Amino acid sequence: MTIAEYMLHADQVVAAGKADQYEGLVGEFLGDRGFQRLAEEFNFELVLGLRTQEPFDFGGNDLAPPAKGWRFRTENRLREDKRAHRYFNVFRLPDLQDLDLARLMLCCADDPLYNQINGLVSQEFQFVRTRVKFAQATPAPAAGKQYYRVERRFALKNLGAYLFGIGACFPALEEVGWKNLGIHQTVTGELNTLVEFWELPAEAPNQDVLAVLEQHFPALYNVMVKPFPAEANAGDVFVDASYAIRLRLSTPAPAFELAAPLSVAS
Repeated sequence: MTIAEYMLHADQVVAAGKADQYEGLVGEFLGDRGFQRLAEEFNFELVLGLRTQEPFDFGGNDLAPPAKGWRFRTENRLREDKRAHRYFNVFRLPDLQDLDLARLMLCCADDPLYNQINGLVSQEFQFVRTRVKFAQATPAPAAGKQYYRVERRFALKNLGAYLFGIGACFPALEEVGWKNLGIHQTVTGELNTLVEFWELPAEAPNQDVLAVLEQHFPALYNVMVKPFPAEANAGDVFVDASYAIRLRLSTPAPAFELAAPLSVAS
């Protein structure tokens, strides 16, 4: 049994006019055993498949360069339709020691269905992250749910303290409908970075989960979170992509290994 649980994050932009085609092909790919259709050892499990609820104006890759040091594949295929959807797919990976990335890349390049999907993607970033082993909720099976994703970058001295603090706040946040679906820490990309996924309550306001905590539980926020500030990007609200809903309804709920809930000494 491995100690770490590795995740592959694929952040993709697809032209709005091609979104239905993209989701249909991804559903076909996942329905045909996903990456295991390429080779049995590529047993990647889709954990989250998210899509922006409404299309947005995508300015093109040249107008949105990545942070220094990031590697990414990019082509501007939005030559006519500048409206786009952002997709965020999270896969659970096998042990990285057994992951033959060179073979995986060759197999992907030889697979016609994978290449069809790849041809619809205008911009893509990929990162490997590891799941922080907190208790986490299972995404709801019903359509229409909304999810919040935010990325936070910390000074090294603050990262561990923030994790302890936010973990202790999970029960309070669940009282107001915010359920944590995972916190993932960067392995590749900018260090000391966390990505958080939350299931939102119905008709949730457009605000960060920490603002919700401060509003409803100010004493808890001031003690457990506020002393450990982070640089955060603007969080994104997503809905389930159609292929994620179909996959979730057709497979048993995953059995996550749950850590004991954190508590705060009185």
